[in-house]
Amino acid sequence: MFFLKKFVDLITLGLIALLLYGTVQADEHKAYVQLNAGAVFAPTNSFTPNAASGNNDLPRVVFDYDPGYATGLAVGYRVAERFRLEGELLYQSSNFDNDFVFANGSFGSSETHFNGERTRAAALLNGYYDFKNQTPFTPYITAGVGGYHVEFKSKDAYGLRNDFDVAYQVGAGVNYKVSDRFSFDLKYRYFSGADPHIKRIDDRFSTLFDVGDHQLMAGVRIVF
Repeated sequence: MFFLKKFVDLITLGLIALLLYGTVQADEHKAYVQLNAGAVFAPTNSFTPNAASGNNDLPRVVFDYDPGYATGLAVGYRVAERFRLEGELLYQSSNFDNDFVFANGSFGSSETHFNGERTRAAALLNGYYDFKNQTPFTPYITAGVGGYHVEFKSKDAYGLRNDFDVAYQVGAGVNYKVSDRFSFDLKYRYFSGADPHIKRIDDRFSTLFDVGDHQLMAGVRIVF
């Protein structure tokens, strides 16, 4: 978490710097703040824990996610007519059904079921390319990179988390301009990252598995 906090601090300082610079250059309307919220759809994934003790009786662990939500705050600056840079802080949450499937070994063949919540906090530096035209609608594409921390919490059994891993996103969307300073935004993006080094809260085992998901986000943008 130490590295994630440092990364978030750097992103926050960058956001503040962009906002202050944009305020000084207010007549040019290049800086903006954007609030985002939307739905998260994560595919089912699974993994088998790695046990340092050499225990071969560990189960295959399956996560099946319900649709979740995401919220975010971004500060950006238009560096060219069609190109924007943006710093973003993101939080998301999804509930999951969790199955532990014991196929072999001393436990025999069995399955144990739990419910829980996956939460993720991320800091991203995003780039946007806007397809400018003569209408109020501006389509765009986006890509970004940063870092994230993820936790899996179950009231019944356990907690899983990583320390810090690389995150990335790619997507596309459209912005609708209401006035020179106010607009609405709608976008889809795929959010993922390097497979996290996941371990239990008590550090008893660790493994790697995918944490990608699909996000449909709506936003309000205020330009300075």
